[in-house]
Amino acid sequence: MGYKLLNSNVFNKIFENFDVLEVIKSILDYFLNEFEKYQVIDSGFYKFSKRENKFVKLYPEKNLIEEKTLILLEKSFYNKKIIKQNNFLVIPLIYLDKCIALILFTFKNNKNKINITKYRQVINIFSLIYYNVNIYNLAIKDPLTKLYNKRFFYYKVEEVWEEYKENNKKFSIIMVDIDFFKHYNDKYGHIIGDKILKIVSKKIYDIVNKSGIVARYGGEEFIILLPEKSKNDAYIIGENIRKCIENLKIVNKEYFWRLTVSLGVASYPDDGSEIDEIIKNADKALYYSKENGKNKVSVY
Repeated sequence: MGYKLLNSNVFNKIFENFDVLEVIKSILDYFLNEFEKYQVIDSGFYKFSKRENKFVKLYPEKNLIEEKTLILLEKSFYNKKIIKQNNFLVIPLIYLDKCIALILFTFKNNKNKINITKYRQVINIFSLIYYNVNIYNLAIKDPLTKLYNKRFFYYKVEEVWEEYKENNKKFSIIMVDIDFFKHYNDKYGHIIGDKILKIVSKKIYDIVNKSGIVARYGGEEFIILLPEKSKNDAYIIGENIRKCIENLKIVNKEYFWRLTVSLGVASYPDDGSEIDEIIKNADKALYYSKENGKNKVSVY
């Protein structure tokens, strides 16, 4: 019975973007839809962080966890049981007899009688999906920036390359490098250096969004694959990234940083007949930006 509650649309949404946050959103959306008649006024997805030795809210982001919420999370986490208390419902996701995540719902009133039994199979499915998505992301994501790693980027590039070369489709590559990163790293330390990498990578990801694939290429360098984007399209996206980083106002206690990035663009088929050649030429364009004043986008 439980499997029928998960229609194909739910699975399509989950696997459209095999990403931890997207899966979390899809799981919450599913239950919010199921519990609509019970008038949910708040929901959250949590996990216990061993490194921090505390519960953290993964989505929606919120630093403070209320004491009454914390007590319920602890009870559900350690007992590995669904908790329904007053107007709260906590659902633990269990895999291999370990609680890997918790979902908490707050209802408008405490008189709801939810038949949670019918959702047990669905909860088991979500537990398996969430566990495997985490394992998958560990293999393909850079742990610091949460962008794709270099290995996965080349895997995706090969996929695009075969299709686009056969059908003579265009695509572009952008290389991005943080200007004076070594200075920040040496002067303020690696913790600040890591913070800068996180800030810049998040801005690049937000600008590119679903129009391409962003990866950490190494150190302070990033690479972007833009399928079906011309050189001019890529230049415009590159300029958006450059301006966004240039306009950032970053204040951290006594520190103030003005960050800039240099970028290089190359495209297929204009700038080479092989994928390695396109990437190499984008890197050359980046080097030109670095050698000619920085904080600019250069086209090969």
